[in-house]
Amino acid sequence: MDADEQLQRFQLRQGTPYKHYKITDENFCNLTEWNDDELAANEMIERTGTEFEPWYIIEANDKKFARIKVVKTLCDRLKKAL
Repeated sequence: MDADEQLQRFQLRQGTPYKHYKITDENFCNLTEWNDDELAANEMIERTGTEFEPWYIIEANDKKFARIKVVKTLCDRLKKAL
């Protein structure tokens, strides 16, 4: 997901009484490091992904879309292995 979506989710969580315990000030501070974290994640993916054990990048701004894509990706991967 992108930084704007993450911020929106944090704010929603902070305003929801039964989810409030899941959010801290540190979560918001970490958003300032978004670009560095993204660069580090990209480097890790490039260095550790292989033909036999690849990384799959799942767009996550839309939770339902992301969950469906994870299941489809897993099914495709299993089908290939069989």
